[in-house]
Amino acid sequence: MEHSIHDLSFDSLETLFLDLNLDATPSMFHGFVCGILIKGGIDELLVFEKLEEWLFLSSEQTEVLQKFLSGYMNVVDSDLRDLNYGFQPLLPAESAALDARLNAIAEWCRHFLSGLADVWDGQFETTEDTIEALKDLAEVANVSSDAEPDGESDFEYLLEHVRILVQVIYSDLHRSD
Repeated sequence: MEHSIHDLSFDSLETLFLDLNLDATPSMFHGFVCGILIKGGIDELLVFEKLEEWLFLSSEQTEVLQKFLSGYMNVVDSDLRDLNYGFQPLLPAESAALDARLNAIAEWCRHFLSGLADVWDGQFETTEDTIEALKDLAEVANVSSDAEPDGESDFEYLLEHVRILVQVIYSDLHRSD
């Protein structure tokens, strides 16, 4: 099982998670990690502690994940800070069925909110924009995976909306940085 930080993709994470017998998808994982990291000031060790709790990892699984994902949190954090909206939720490839991608974006949003709630300590204020963004993400988390004929363009709109919502939250939480 040879993995590298440079080949991190939905498929490579999915393979890693299957190899480790983890009950999580790459979208769930990425959403959770982004939710934790969006607050800022979170080090990689704390992220792994949160992952251990969330995924009920054995010490062996934790060791493999830490080895494989060393530096990954910096990559995710950098993506979140990208002011050019380069941030992308980790989802299956466009070639995957629409209902699989809809399910993945809903999972991503659910676990983003879960990760954020896990580190939310009431020490930062939010604006109405962030409150609305969080509500919108909660709605996306409950989106139906029933693909409709015009669903592809709706999915692209939904994906872009999620990307912007995450940037709104990030900008709000770091407006004094």
